[in-house]
Amino acid sequence: MDPKAAISLLARRSVEWNAARDAASADGDGRGPALGVSATLLPSSSSAGAAELLAPLRLAGGGAAAVAARPPSPPPAAAALSPAAARTAVEITMRFQREQAARVRQFAAFETAFLAVLSTQDLLAYQTASLATTRRFQEISALINALAASLVECGATSMAALLKLVQQHEQQKLKITAHLQLQRQQIASAASPSIDDAPLRALQAELGIEMRAINEVLEEVMIELHELRERGAEDEEAEAPAAVPVEGKAP
Repeated sequence: MDPKAAISLLARRSVEWNAARDAASADGDGRGPALGVSATLLPSSSSAGAAELLAPLRLAGGGAAAVAARPPSPPPAAAALSPAAARTAVEITMRFQREQAARVRQFAAFETAFLAVLSTQDLLAYQTASLATTRRFQEISALINALAASLVECGATSMAALLKLVQQHEQQKLKITAHLQLQRQQIASAASPSIDDAPLRALQAELGIEMRAINEVLEEVMIELHELRERGAEDEEAEAPAAVPVEGKAP
């Protein structure tokens, strides 16, 4: 297979996987199809066109303006937690922050692999990176969903709502990234330098919207986390012996 055609097919298979994952999410655990040597990211004999593959993933309403016009609903008001429940919520949220940081690193590694394949035509490296990325995203998404459920169980419904909102934006970000890589590959392999880059610019704008939305929600997570920490420290201060001041305790 021609290297450029193979790269395009790989990018399209990434889009196919996202569509399959969305269908699985609607039915149950949201982890998507199991990946193996016959995973849809690998080249196959399918002749489906790019437009057909991309159709299930088009944003409802289409375009960055439509996304911007639908701001997310605010999370419910923070529940009145016991100090012990607040400390549990702090631990869960800190675990979420570690997983979110891992997701950012995985996105960066995937982008690096994509840039490398455009310049070196190293299809094996891109296949490996694609499989690693999809598997890691499955793991992170499943874990964060479990963390959100744990937050609900301990009464931290406001923080749980924020985690779910991050998940929604991250899912959209992954869809747009798959579309964007396909557009970038098509432009890079085009024989004519005058190819229309309007779809590329539109996708870049949509990706920027999702990234800003994620950062805004993460800022809300930090604010909520600070409040949970303050709540969790209340009974510790109340239980400290009056005659024995606690070293380093804030006044």
